[in-house]
Amino acid sequence: MGSLKTALLVCALALPACADIWTLNPDNVLEYTFQTNPSAWDGTAPDFLELNLITNGSFSPAEPLSDLTVKLYDGNTLLGTYVSPFTGPISNFMGLTVGEWVSATSPNSNFPFGQPTKVDFTSILDGTIQGRIDITISSGAMNFDFPFDGGTSENYPRLGYISAPNVVTSRPGIVDTSVQITPEPGSIALLGSVVLLALGLRSRSKK
Repeated sequence: MGSLKTALLVCALALPACADIWTLNPDNVLEYTFQTNPSAWDGTAPDFLELNLITNGSFSPAEPLSDLTVKLYDGNTLLGTYVSPFTGPISNFMGLTVGEWVSATSPNSNFPFGQPTKVDFTSILDGTIQGRIDITISSGAMNFDFPFDGGTSENYPRLGYISAPNVVTSRPGIVDTSVQITPEPGSIALLGSVVLLALGLRSRSKK
């Protein structure tokens, strides 16, 4: 598992040379990390953050794809959780919005396009955020091409400015982004217990 994690991290740092099919299972976490650069938006600050998974082939969640939960963190502080409304089978789908977060102070915070979660944008706007987005699913599997760069950094978090209801203008400012698939904490704990049990049995056998 260590070599797989290393390979995925290398791909994340060497875009787009390592394009491949990635699979998210219930015992994994698709984990993004990022920071923001406030000097990039030239006076028009973003109030919307989204993450889409888009493919240049066929996007194939398993049937059925159950709860898809996406958590936005600043370091270890949870800012907000987005639960995707897509819980049924999806086939030949070119893209899927897996996370949407809107500033709680946005003048258009009741954004009717999608179902964004309201969060505190303070650390995003002042550039102090140690951003992390964790994506998990409760059943099935989700396959998609990664990375896919359609010219606008697809498959990575993107900032936007809600200029009017149903109108989002993309904003720059996402920096230092990496992505990897890791075992979820429960899986790591279980693996650790198995290793400790094996070591205990080995120790007993030597007595």
